[in-house]
Amino acid sequence: MSNTPIIEAIKLSKQFTKDGDFVLNSLSLSIPKNKFTAIIGYSGTGKSVFLRQVLGLDRATSGIVRVLGKELHNMEPAELNAFRKNLGVVFQDSALFDDQTVLENVCFPLKEHKRSMSEDKRKAIGSEKLKLSGLNEEHFNKFPEALSGGMKRRVALARALVLEPKILIYDEPTTGLDPVLKQKVDELILTTHKRRSSSTLVVTHDLPSALHFADHIVMLNAGAVLFEGSVSEFLKSSDNLVATFREQGLNKYGKN
Repeated sequence: MSNTPIIEAIKLSKQFTKDGDFVLNSLSLSIPKNKFTAIIGYSGTGKSVFLRQVLGLDRATSGIVRVLGKELHNMEPAELNAFRKNLGVVFQDSALFDDQTVLENVCFPLKEHKRSMSEDKRKAIGSEKLKLSGLNEEHFNKFPEALSGGMKRRVALARALVLEPKILIYDEPTTGLDPVLKQKVDELILTTHKRRSSSTLVVTHDLPSALHFADHIVMLNAGAVLFEGSVSEFLKSSDNLVATFREQGLNKYGKN
């Protein structure tokens, strides 16, 4: 069904120790297909922990998470690894391999998931995605240490795109960037979403960026959903915590 959510959490809870606090506390949400969803909230509210559940990197204490209709906790490791080709992820630190060139980094997922593909075909796809991400051929044979922070984000985006994922996921994509680079990365993220006409999820504390590119807003607090709705609904919300976060976020980062 076209209205089936791409990601669904049902009473999802997570403790790291038996007697510890719940970092996810009976969290339930539904992320719509073909929309740009931003998950926002203060540090320590469960955003990154939830993302690890979506990626199958961690197991919940209780509850269910479904991605593209599949319950990840029921998958065997090999099945889960194969399923991840549906998810293109741009991590906060770019997570590039230091001993591989830019082009080799971008082609790595193709080597893992498309083993029968020729090297020439892999390189052609990798080159195309790098160019779409704003990097030209003069950078292809460089190693990550020779790149700026903004360039590394572009390489990470190109790598996330090579398998044509059904969901593109960003984890704090503008953290650590100066205002000029942040704006360029924001525009690249939005342009990529519009070009793909598919589902995008971003986890961020940068409220102006989230309001700039998102259709759907989810705000977490204390490991649960405090707000879920459209940008206009978020801006009109009279909830005290939402209003405080909104005011602080816009004042700190500036309005787009």
